[in-house]
Amino acid sequence: MDMNEFKTRLVTTIHEQGAGCAALFEGFCTAELKGGSLVFREIFGSGGVYRPGEEFAIDDVWEDRKADLVAWFDDPDFCVGLSAVGGSMQG
Repeated sequence: MDMNEFKTRLVTTIHEQGAGCAALFEGFCTAELKGGSLVFREIFGSGGVYRPGEEFAIDDVWEDRKADLVAWFDDPDFCVGLSAVGGSMQG
């Protein structure tokens, strides 16, 4: 799977979950739809409670994280309640 296929499939999967849901890539980041665009945000925390960090471009980490990102589709995880930087969310 290349990066564009990954993004397309991820957008569809998140959209199917409904408003307010984000894909949770445990220990790394979340991905959410924001104004129709796919937005990746680093996360910090553990045990199902996370603090969102900065947004980043998936292009910057694709080569290093490709295997983990693509494997997410085998056992997808989602979170709700993603808030602005400084907030928290539940996994």
